Amino acid sequence: MKRICLLTLGLTLTLALTCCGAAPTEPSQAAQTTPSPSLEIILPSEPASMESAPPAPVESAPALPPEPAADMFDFEGLDAALFDGAYRAYFDQEWITSFADFPRIVLPHINVLGSYADGGITYYVCDIMYKLHYYDEETKQFDDMAGSLATPCRIGLVDNGDGTYTVESGLLPPSGGQYGSVMKEVFGPLDELYQAYTAEGGVELEAVRSFPSSEELWEMYREAVNIQ
Repeated sequence: MKRICLLTLGLTLTLALTCCGAAPTEPSQAAQTTPSPSLEIILPSEPASMESAPPAPVESAPALPPEPAADMFDFEGLDAALFDGAYRAYFDQEWITSFADFPRIVLPHINVLGSYADGGITYYVCDIMYKLHYYDEETKQFDDMAGSLATPCRIGLVDNGDGTYTVESGLLPPSGGQYGSVMKEVFGPLDELYQAYTAEGGVELEAVRSFPSSEELWEMYREAVNIQ
């Protein structure tokens, strides 16, 4: 009886171990470790230069001939102020393209016909022949032909009392419907001079002050800026 009990106990223990023992299982997909991809480091065959590349050259704007100025012609005092006033009057017109946008040399040949004072300003009434020498930026040459504009002009100056003058204004009659009214304004109270200037057939008027001719001014300019 004792032997039978021992056999029964051994069989019971065997069955218990079989049922309760954990069977070996495949590792779950979540538990699997994915190997990290390898990093491939490529070293340069030669060390990189620490010096930066030189900057690309910047193209400079083409040099333009200098604008005319009174000192190029050795003008001083009143002559210098009249020249500057006549030059300014030309470019002050709204429809005139600036020198930088349309390079050309404008030289005013001035004949002063009369003057009058008003409000501390002396107005000089002039007859001006503007000569325009056109400049080609590609060839760096001036055209052989020159344009021209003949017009009356009023230049207002203030005497500084030291031999110099300040240009206060310059007035040219515009083309178009306002030409007549501005022309009258140019001459101001000098009515006889206005009548003579606008007379049919033209009246030769004697200048009270005159400048070098257009041709002389052009040669003087070319010499001053060394243009062959």
